[in-house]
Amino acid sequence: MVQDISVGAIGAAMITATISLIGLIVAKEQKVSDFRQAWIDALRSEMTSYLTSMNAVVDAALLPYKDQAEKVKTLGPLYSNLNSAHFFITLRLNPNETNSKALLASMKAFQELASYPDGLTRENVKPVELDFLLASKDVLKYEWRRVKRGEPIFRFTKAVLFVVLVLAVGLLAFDYTSISQGISNSQTPATASPVSKP
Repeated sequence: MVQDISVGAIGAAMITATISLIGLIVAKEQKVSDFRQAWIDALRSEMTSYLTSMNAVVDAALLPYKDQAEKVKTLGPLYSNLNSAHFFITLRLNPNETNSKALLASMKAFQELASYPDGLTRENVKPVELDFLLASKDVLKYEWRRVKRGEPIFRFTKAVLFVVLVLAVGLLAFDYTSISQGISNSQTPATASPVSKP
């Protein structure tokens, strides 16, 4: 009887500890998801800034200028904004991931166009812009799915906790059944032994 009660206490303690651990993990996962969502929003903003700056550079490069000094003075701030967005995006991405590689490749293609005197034409830039847009969508979609799935360690922990919880509930059910049977047996009146007649 004492052993049955101690097994039940252990099972109840396991369930309580599991629930507490789940609460801590869920809170941490929520925090990580919030940070990752903020990261995605910032990346989206930098992608928009990059595209805007790219088009501004192309528009300004196609304008007539009276001399090179005027052209440099006009394009300088635009290139500064473009470079800033470029570095922000580069630092946020993992260069080993396929989606990131495609996005970085489109940015490199634009840099190569800008290195030629007549490279920044609408005809040359349009395919690069399209590649950048498609790659940006793929990166954002991939990151959003990562937020929905949760971190790998969180998914693993959820699976382990589920198994522990099932085992604890099974242990409690088994223990409750044993206690119930013990009480039933102790309350069953003993069969009177036959009294022999003298």
